[in-house]
Amino acid sequence: MALRDIAEAYGGMAAIAQEADFLISLPHVCKDRLGKELRLTARLQLRLGDQPFDVLVVDPEVTLNPVHAHAIETARVL
Repeated sequence: MALRDIAEAYGGMAAIAQEADFLISLPHVCKDRLGKELRLTARLQLRLGDQPFDVLVVDPEVTLNPVHAHAIETARVL
């Protein structure tokens, strides 16, 4: 999914800057899950500046914790 698609789902880049936390759920095991989180975070920071947001990438091997549970409950499906 492209960053512009994410922005459209949130109602524009300004809306992302105010409320964005991202939970990316992968259907397969990802060898570089942390790398994916860091790359998306870096891309968002380049576009938005130093805004507060979180990026979590989960796959079938991730043991979910309370942070993941909260993200799943409050997620906006893209």
